[in-house]
Amino acid sequence: MMQLRVVKPLALARSLLLSSLFQVKLKQVLLQMWVRQALFLCVGVVIGGAIVRIYQDPSSRAWFKGEYWSELNRVGEAIRLIEARYYDRNVSRFNQLADRAISGLVQSMDRHSAYYAPKQYDHFNNSMNMRYYGIGIKIRATSEGALVTHVFKDAPAESAGLMVGDRITKVGDYSVIGLNTTEVGNMIRGNAGSGVLLTMVNVLGKICEAEVIRGSIEMPSVEEAWVDENGTGYLRISQFSRSTEEEVDSVLHAMQAEGMRRVVLDLRDNGGGLLDSAVAVAGFFLPSDKPIVKVIGRTPHETREIKSPRTEPPLEQPMTVLINEGSASGSELLAGALAKLGRASTVGETSFGKGSVQTVFPLADGAGIRLTTSTYCLPDGTNLHQKGLAPIFLVPCSEEEESKLRLQRDVGKELDDHTYEELFGFPRIPDHQLSAAIEVLFHAGSRNGSTQ
Repeated sequence: MMQLRVVKPLALARSLLLSSLFQVKLKQVLLQMWVRQALFLCVGVVIGGAIVRIYQDPSSRAWFKGEYWSELNRVGEAIRLIEARYYDRNVSRFNQLADRAISGLVQSMDRHSAYYAPKQYDHFNNSMNMRYYGIGIKIRATSEGALVTHVFKDAPAESAGLMVGDRITKVGDYSVIGLNTTEVGNMIRGNAGSGVLLTMVNVLGKICEAEVIRGSIEMPSVEEAWVDENGTGYLRISQFSRSTEEEVDSVLHAMQAEGMRRVVLDLRDNGGGLLDSAVAVAGFFLPSDKPIVKVIGRTPHETREIKSPRTEPPLEQPMTVLINEGSASGSELLAGALAKLGRASTVGETSFGKGSVQTVFPLADGAGIRLTTSTYCLPDGTNLHQKGLAPIFLVPCSEEEESKLRLQRDVGKELDDHTYEELFGFPRIPDHQLSAAIEVLFHAGSRNGSTQ
């Protein structure tokens, strides 16, 4: 006989409640486990990605090396000892010691590497943009004050009426007689929008004053360009900056409109600048995809060949390139590429000999480090480092002549010959290197049978 089990309602309710609570608790536990696993997974992905990124950065990879930490401790020990024991507290603060340590470390690598403190780094960036804050003049120190040798077009100095030949005797209330060019320049420069009072003696001997409002001065890369009555064009590039390509493009179009039939490219005293800008200038005179320079990096994948980038037809007029011992880096590779590819003849003196490329890296505190990161050679494999580029046509120039010619180029045609000689104490001298460069062009034209 089958017995039926009687389940009391209260017991059944309790059983169902416990079962539901167990299911809810189980779901909560499972959810929490899933959340934890997902969270751990996300954190792991983030940390793993960060580690990969750090390891991919060569400068951060050292964090994973025990040698780095042990050597860093050595440096730190020395800095701590100097800060605590050096007799002069004014020069042994931690920030000063760090600056000295970094600067000494970088400069010991080679003569082209350098450390820039934050203010220096800002100045460096301005120089790469050919920009500074001042009034827009060039000066030359004399026994009677700072002589204005050049006034930049559209600069505050031009608006205030300053002219080549003016002799600055006071800046504000302070005499500048007896000071060097750097000292006077530092007194004239200042914050944009601020004013500076200059006391001057003009070429007629009259004393005058000018209140000049300082501004952002953008110095041109192309400092001189003209076409003479024979169709000979002259183009002088002082440095390769971010604006160089645009400036050269504009000037060359204007020179062609004036009937330019041949061109002299003057790279004397051009210390280089941005490699990309030098390559861009080469593109104005070479067909596209012509090899200009081979950059040899630290590893094989960092080695590359740079070719002329232009898509427009290049200029085909005969050309010569002027170089001297002040032509370095980008100006050497530009002149060398044009010569090695048969596009131009080089005239002047052997160049400086800087066949390396520097890269500037910003630091977290606003400072920067310029490091030699690669070397370069010309399209035919020629390495110019510490050798320089020998010109096809050697035309020597003494140091005295070079100094006078630099001044003449700054002054330009602003002064007549008599006033020029009175101000500077010597007459204008002929530029034999430029004359030789033009003569080479005419001889080349006659040999080719072209009409010049």
